[in-house]
Amino acid sequence: MDIVVTEIKQIGREIVLDGNSVIGYQHSANLYIKLIQDTSADNPFAGMVLSAYCRAWDQKMPVSCPIEEKEDGTYILLNKEVFQDDGEVFLSLGGINEDKVVVTSNNLVLQVDESNSIIAGVTPAEEYWQIEVLNAMKAWYASVVDPVFKESDKKLNQLIRRTEEHEEKAEALQTRVEEQQTRLDETLTATETATEAANTAAASANEKASLADGAATKATEAANSASTAADNANTAADSANDIADEVRRKLENGELNGQDGADGKDGKDGKDGELGGDTVPIGAMMPCTTNTVPDGWLLCDGSLVSRTEYSELFAIIGESYGAGDGSTTFALPNEPNPLAHTVTDSAIQFVEREPALYMIIKAKQVVPMAASLTNDTESESEDDAFSAAATKKVVQNYVNQVPQKNQLINGGLQVWQRGTSFTSPLGKYTADRCFHNASVVDSIKVEKVAEGLKMTALKDCVAVIYRYYAKDTDLARFRKQTMTFSYSIDGVIHTFTQGNFGILFIQNDEILEGYTYDGDYEGLGSCILNVQYSMKAGETKVLNWVKLEYGDVATPFIQNSYEQDLFDCSLYCQSLNIKACVAITNANGNSLSIIVPLYTPINEPITLSGLTYPLKIDFRNNGTIKSASITKLSDVTIMGCQAWVDFNLDAVIGALLIGYVVLNKAILLDAEIYS
Repeated sequence: MDIVVTEIKQIGREIVLDGNSVIGYQHSANLYIKLIQDTSADNPFAGMVLSAYCRAWDQKMPVSCPIEEKEDGTYILLNKEVFQDDGEVFLSLGGINEDKVVVTSNNLVLQVDESNSIIAGVTPAEEYWQIEVLNAMKAWYASVVDPVFKESDKKLNQLIRRTEEHEEKAEALQTRVEEQQTRLDETLTATETATEAANTAAASANEKASLADGAATKATEAANSASTAADNANTAADSANDIADEVRRKLENGELNGQDGADGKDGKDGKDGELGGDTVPIGAMMPCTTNTVPDGWLLCDGSLVSRTEYSELFAIIGESYGAGDGSTTFALPNEPNPLAHTVTDSAIQFVEREPALYMIIKAKQVVPMAASLTNDTESESEDDAFSAAATKKVVQNYVNQVPQKNQLINGGLQVWQRGTSFTSPLGKYTADRCFHNASVVDSIKVEKVAEGLKMTALKDCVAVIYRYYAKDTDLARFRKQTMTFSYSIDGVIHTFTQGNFGILFIQNDEILEGYTYDGDYEGLGSCILNVQYSMKAGETKVLNWVKLEYGDVATPFIQNSYEQDLFDCSLYCQSLNIKACVAITNANGNSLSIIVPLYTPINEPITLSGLTYPLKIDFRNNGTIKSASITKLSDVTIMGCQAWVDFNLDAVIGALLIGYVVLNKAILLDAEIYS
């Protein structure tokens, strides 16, 4: 049985109770209080959404009381759970809109006595529930919303830090390569100087020999001494000839300069065409794809090694990575696999590849440099191992094998946030940062395969397999520079260098002159690269990778980790799941704003796709799931690492409600560049 105790009338900031009689009450019943609202212009609740709250005398936080519409008016329901014990029960009204929150300053006191009767009256208590309501909202935000954002920021900061560390290591490696190049140039100069000095010394020796011969004819005693000296000289000459023969044999066998020897054996300290000898300085670190650590190198796994055995390395890095036992050992860097592992707490999770990729450090000088054997600075022959021209060629070949940074994002074509198969994607992106087009509608199919990006011609057409658009900041770096573009198509590498870089247009693996312009051309847009083919129906092409780098030499392509490519692509496109994202309704209750955490801030302007309308959505608020249908996208606003996505609803589900989305659905935020 429900009991209506009495009526209360809302007048300004006070509540007037009509009647003050004692009414019998049973705990099994619900208590309804009829609400009469003041319609005067100075009513502070005018135009606001009303809420009712009550609490027992010993409760610190209010309990929400439903406001129900009945045939004869509006009622506030005090649930029976409020009257668990004897004592006073307090009731307040609150109102809220976009500008302010108003809570009654007076409380309706409902006192329950031992006979289960209710004595209703008004007590002018000056207790502002506005503070308690706001504290409750703050507590919810601190326990639900804030941890989500903090965790997202934490993961983002970790990813940014790893990116910075990789860039720092790459810059350090580049610096070491430049230092090594300088040392090689200095060695070549010193060798040429030593050769000239040797020739001068030989001429001086011949001159002195002539004087000695003249002196020998003048003195018999000197002749005997000269004869003895001659015997010694012959012995030394034989020894010198033996050494020279040994050097020639090692050169012919490739043991000093890394070339194949006459007997067909590979050189001991280098591959074909590489610099002979050990030219890497002690302490140098580099990644190495191998199952065996080379001689003179150690794995960067944090091991403790002998200070005596590796005294040269200890003199360079000392105790920077750990003091060991403090006297006989020291610690190596702990970077076993920086490009293929993740760190969870203290555990290292390796990516399984064969052979494995490790970081190693130079610890000993195993083979001396062979560049000092150069003895003919005038020779231009690249076949003579002792000529300066041959040595310079070897050095240049070595430098050309040092990979340079790829200026193209997702050059390995491994990130596909929009999907992995597309039919006729005319004027659209498929793989991230990879734009497609064709001369005929419905003429191409693009799909992701293990080797990269596969394009199949469905009709005869001219098909763009790869087009790259760049931001203004990148264009400022590329324009008018010497740039080299290389790509692999069906396993065949093609390379093009433009001295005054503007735009490269390539068709059938040749430069298309009518569309290729240098950096001085005034009509350049944001498109910098275009690779297209004339294809017949049924013909296929597989693009393995693309690379753009500074300079006029195409260096080897090195694949980034998937995490690095995904992070870079996130500036232009992000696929995000909206499940469990925080959502807020507007004051009218017919619009829903979903707050989606981003991987990283994204470029603007952006478009949203991935959803079809109308779309049913479930919204959980205060333990209750409210359902409605999204009719269309209203707006997308980027604020740092958050995207506020506003949707229009087909029904009112409540004003200014805060909750989260139950729907498991991915949305695509697209900020790719178009000319």
